[in-house]
Amino acid sequence: MTDSRPARGRPSAFDRDAVSATAIALFAERGYDAVSMSDIADAAGVSRRGLFRHFASKAELIWDGLTPVEEARAQALAAAASATPFEALRLATLAGAAALPDPEATRTRLRIMGTHPELIAFGSGRMFASSQLLVAHLGERGLDPLAARTFSSAVTAAVFDAYLFWAIETADATPQATLEAAFERLARLGS
Repeated sequence: MTDSRPARGRPSAFDRDAVSATAIALFAERGYDAVSMSDIADAAGVSRRGLFRHFASKAELIWDGLTPVEEARAQALAAAASATPFEALRLATLAGAAALPDPEATRTRLRIMGTHPELIAFGSGRMFASSQLLVAHLGERGLDPLAARTFSSAVTAAVFDAYLFWAIETADATPQATLEAAFERLARLGS
């Protein structure tokens, strides 16, 4: 009989994505509260110390993996120079959603967040940092600082809530249709 457990010892490189995916799978299987950082380290085949070197908490594991989304959004904002500010934010949001490496894993993450308010609170710092990119973009387009912050905050909150709605309330494979619908409703509010 062969041992199917991951090899112990020092891995050649720490694979953040693999460790994060392992954690999400454990959270989905056992429940967020029932999984410890030690459980994650064991399942991922990494040391507890190595895990804590890269992720200070389970919340960080849930919120990890946004880099491709943020990069795609920044590129889309830069490319949308001739669009209205609202259209630029819509295009950037859709580009970010298209860059999700694994929409089903994102759905699982969001479902976990949706049942743990402390995870949403933890993510507010990440959302604020993300919102600042939009504030800078809107400022470059000539919006006054208060308008840029207000508009950015409203869109950031609406987009996050649309992602939660997609994950919890729909069976759609990707969030694009839900995000489009949210932007349609936002456009109607602004007119």
